[in-house]
Amino acid sequence: MDVMTLFLGKDNSWEQQSWVSLFFGLIVMSIAFYLDRRKTKDYAFWGYLFGTLTFWVALTSLSVDKGETLFLIYFTILFWLYLLFYSKGKFF
Repeated sequence: MDVMTLFLGKDNSWEQQSWVSLFFGLIVMSIAFYLDRRKTKDYAFWGYLFGTLTFWVALTSLSVDKGETLFLIYFTILFWLYLLFYSKGKFF
């Protein structure tokens, strides 16, 4: 989040910070997924944990008080993440 001020300047809102956190979480989860496919040992656990946590918190902060339709989309995304991790045996 501190690096974000270098790219976007000091005048950034919560929404901008949430979008950066959301994409950072997606990148971390993607790297963890890649590591999980390449290695025999479970090095990807921490990537899954922190990537999912970062993505989830950012998605929650973006969807608060935005209406019922966005809340349904929020629920659907989290449900599919749950199914993905549960089917891969990586559910915490």
